[in-house]
Amino acid sequence: MNKELTVTRSQERSGAAAALLSLDGTTPFFAAMGVPAPDPRRFVRALRDAIVENRREFQRRPERIPDLEARIEAALDKEFGPAAGEAYRNWLRDYFVHSADDFRSFRDWHMVLALSRRDSDRWDALHLPKDLSDEARIRLERILDRKTLHRTAEETQARPLSGWDIEMYTLHGFDDDENDPHQIVLETIKKRRFVEYLKWLAGSLSPEQRREFRQCADALRERIETTSRSPALPDPAVILEPYGFAI
Repeated sequence: MNKELTVTRSQERSGAAAALLSLDGTTPFFAAMGVPAPDPRRFVRALRDAIVENRREFQRRPERIPDLEARIEAALDKEFGPAAGEAYRNWLRDYFVHSADDFRSFRDWHMVLALSRRDSDRWDALHLPKDLSDEARIRLERILDRKTLHRTAEETQARPLSGWDIEMYTLHGFDDDENDPHQIVLETIKKRRFVEYLKWLAGSLSPEQRREFRQCADALRERIETTSRSPALPDPAVILEPYGFAI
């Protein structure tokens, strides 16, 4: 690559997402990741074609970095219809976890609730309405359960890598433990599951109940050693607004 060119964080993130979703080893997780792929095989084919064409354009014009995200959106629109590109863009913005920053808004909420779900005293301290508390606890346990995901990962990793996957592993350093594609998949699933869970929970509370829930959860945060030095928990409605939650 031309040394004078600087890859932005957004470009790096888009490229990583495209490479990850183009892997044969990732398609079994599409549904859990919320990837908007009506037909995974056609989706992956369109993605790979866009990646290859982006490379060719860069070879033709190495003085600039081509817009891979725009090319992917156009390819998906062509393959699936005019809403497909926008659906991909929304998924990339909302759910793909490329770095800790992508989960930062929800991190402490996730930790407080996850560390309280098996401790009755902590869970009761959240002061959730009685008719909601048990269901909220059961749902949380369900979304945090990764046993099925780990089994799928083990089955996938036991198969030989395809030619395309070998190339992507080499180009994007996916063979590095810190850049393990299965870990990226799991983090993306964690975010999507938790965002959807928090939307459900916050939506089941009245504004007054939601304020009390936040206050109680924040008091609990201060009592838990792992989160005691973290900032105050943000209003769930505020961090969920970009995800379609109506305040």
